[in-house]
Amino acid sequence: MKLPTTPEAITPEWLTHALGWSIQSVEVEPVPAGSGFVGQAAHLRLTYDRPEEGAPTAMFAKLSSAVPEVREKLRTVGLFQTEAGFYRDLGPEIPVRVPRAYAAIYSDDTAESLLLLEEIGHMRFGDNVTGFSPKDARLVTRTLAELHAHFWNSPRLERLGWLRNVDHDVATAAPLYGAMLPRFEERFADLVPSAALSAARRLGQRVYDWMRQHATGPQTLAHGDFRPDNFAFDDQQIVIFDWQVLRRYRGTRDLAYFMTFGLPVEQRRATEHTLLELYHETLRENGVKDYRFDDLQANYRMSLGSPVFTMVIAGGMLDFSSERGKQLIRNLSERVAAAVEDHDFAA
Repeated sequence: MKLPTTPEAITPEWLTHALGWSIQSVEVEPVPAGSGFVGQAAHLRLTYDRPEEGAPTAMFAKLSSAVPEVREKLRTVGLFQTEAGFYRDLGPEIPVRVPRAYAAIYSDDTAESLLLLEEIGHMRFGDNVTGFSPKDARLVTRTLAELHAHFWNSPRLERLGWLRNVDHDVATAAPLYGAMLPRFEERFADLVPSAALSAARRLGQRVYDWMRQHATGPQTLAHGDFRPDNFAFDDQQIVIFDWQVLRRYRGTRDLAYFMTFGLPVEQRRATEHTLLELYHETLRENGVKDYRFDDLQANYRMSLGSPVFTMVIAGGMLDFSSERGKQLIRNLSERVAAAVEDHDFAA
């Protein structure tokens, strides 16, 4: 059957065909535009013709854009292909908690995609603005290390055709950074601390070299957008979602991204070394024996360019004109400024 291209096109007949359960009706509640999704999303409420073992009464649907021209532009970035590939090929074996995928479909012909995921709206979600408690920060750090250790220098990652790496980002993301830097400066010169602007300009001078450095050393499965807004908490577990910018990369990019964006400045300063030690210890507990703590610290310092990079791209492209948007860019840029100064990232 034809893949639905809008939430409203998800019918009981299509769901029955795709999932193999006898679905009587579906109530579709689209997520409003501007809610942080590149594409479309909706909450689904399902009823069945008969009892179906393991069948949920609610799902979360995530779709690509309904506009063919937009899908074609995003094909190069690979957002939809990457996330569908993750849930299809790696989701069942991932060593950390992710939403269960009932369907993960991507069409190479049209760049259309549809994910049917576990509904996790009842869980406790992270928040980029408020950050984490020390207890949650330790849980997130340990979970990240478990994920990275599982795929540490794994040859399997090289065989996944949809999984992009440093070479791809050098060709696509680096030029985008150069284009967005002037727009970022124009928009936020009066709002962003001077240290963050200085680091952004310095990174712009060396962005190709900085990216290529991440192709050396140990490679693993890096989430790419590892921050509080993409976490939920379920009992004693962290649930990680939004896998659209997944990469084969150095794991310290995720670590620096989380520590800078996810922790208020004084909390990061007070706990940073301890969390780095916890990350390293957890890697060792999970089989990574050939990675020295000194190397981790050096890689972490270099990877502080990751939150700088995202700050510029997001600030240049996205709309932060709302009050929360202004608060978010102010908070995150202050955290970036403090981190790059503390570690002399520009040098």
